[in-house]
Amino acid sequence: MTLQIPPCLWDEACAAQLLRRYWGQHPDGSPRYTGSRFERLAGGGDKPSEANRFTADDVMAVSTEGPVSKP
Repeated sequence: MTLQIPPCLWDEACAAQLLRRYWGQHPDGSPRYTGSRFERLAGGGDKPSEANRFTADDVMAVSTEGPVSKP
């Protein structure tokens, strides 16, 4: 299978606009997309006690992005 990168992603301005929209907020401050703040779940995964291991919080964070994870 060959990865086909959409033309917009080769254009810096277009790609930046897509990212701004993804990480944007509604007027009430809520995120436009539920998965756009996954890195903040449970305080983030960059804590020394959480480094280099998968936790239940990691599974929950990935689930906000929409993929289906199988055990």
